[in-house]
Amino acid sequence: MEKLKFERRKYGKELLIDACNEEELDIVADTLVPNFYTIIFVRAGSGAMNLDTEHISLQGHTVVFVRPGQVCQLGEAQFGECHLLFFEGDFLDEFFSDKDFIFKFGFFHNPEQPSFIRLSPADFAKKLEVSAYFASSPAS
Repeated sequence: MEKLKFERRKYGKELLIDACNEEELDIVADTLVPNFYTIIFVRAGSGAMNLDTEHISLQGHTVVFVRPGQVCQLGEAQFGECHLLFFEGDFLDEFFSDKDFIFKFGFFHNPEQPSFIRLSPADFAKKLEVSAYFASSPAS
């Protein structure tokens, strides 16, 4: 099991958010536990992953939400094409000037709701544009 820590000074200046794609992923362990939030935009993928006890089949146009401390088992996961956003909870709280903003996302903190959504290709493309904006914004 590998514990992942958000690196605020990864590129020198302080980061609030970071991003990468499948080519930049450097996964060494099958089981990961991040100390940050992650949103995975899976354009093409196969296999499955587990978030704690939730089993998620990977397929195109899926968005997966991972909260800090969640055990991610990636044994069967194949991320053919994906984009990932990484951030600490404080980022959204500061960005939206609301100290509890992150808790308004049911995907992260509602045990009654799945930790993923499947979208139409058009909706997926729109969400990916928002992801690209945050990843390239000066705040990052």
